[in-house]
Amino acid sequence: MNTDILDAHIKKINKTTALVKDYLENDTYFLEEIPRTSITFNSKHIAEFKMERTAILADSPLCCQIASSYASLGNMKHVGAAFKLEPEQVRRLL
Repeated sequence: MNTDILDAHIKKINKTTALVKDYLENDTYFLEEIPRTSITFNSKHIAEFKMERTAILADSPLCCQIASSYASLGNMKHVGAAFKLEPEQVRRLL
């Protein structure tokens, strides 16, 4: 696992105990007497969680940048001024 972005790794040992590897403090310890949870858990269905890279508007094509700006500003004249385009050019790119 990439420990550059991972703060801690928690492994449940039994119903009330877990092993915690803390990468920020470079320490390992046990959590004991963990209470029951009301969240239902299916042990046969374990999902991995991955963080997707957020899209950077500057990396998008010009038409997507203009569409995003128009969605937030709502005015073709203001969008055109921001991108140094005429309102007709903005309309064509949308």
